[in-house]
Formats: sequence, C-alpha cells, structure tokens
Amino acid sequence: MNRRVAYLLIVLALVALPGVQAALAQNNANPQAVVSVELAVLRDAPSNAGNFVASLPQSTQVTLLDVDNSGRWFQVETADGKLGLGP
Repeated sequence: MNRRVAYLLIVLALVALPGVQAALAQNNANPQAVVSVELAVLRDAPSNAGNFVASLPQSTQVTLLDVDNSGRWFQVETADGKLGLGP
C-alpha cells in the first residue's frame, strides 16, 4: 500500500476515536496527534495490562509511529522521546 495512503487511513482512524484528534504535520513523515481527553495513559504493550509508560494531559502533542493489527492501539512518541502505546 502506498505510504501516503496508509498514513491517511491511520489519521482517519484516529479522528474516529473519541480520545484523539489528529492532523498531518507539514514537512514531517509521521502524522502528529493531539490528546483530546483529560488524561491519556501510555503503556508498553497494546493492553490495559501493559506496564505504565507515561500519562499525557489534554492538548499534549505526540508523533504517531504505528498502529497495531487490531487498529485500536497506536504507538506514539512524546516530545521528550518517550515511546508507548495508547488506545
């Protein structure tokens, strides 16, 4: 699948989720997402049983890196370099 189309599909999936708003960042290979819930929790695995990585307050900007096969968990990187997964 064309990389640009794949990113567009990921962004559209993010927009459909209640806790996340997304927009493509100009001149960046990965889309940027903004936390729209009061507090988002990142985990080290795509499960609520995964170990805690970070909590992100509303309006925190992250870089979208990947989405798991279920389409429910997104791997993101925070501005300070933390990697984690969130639904």
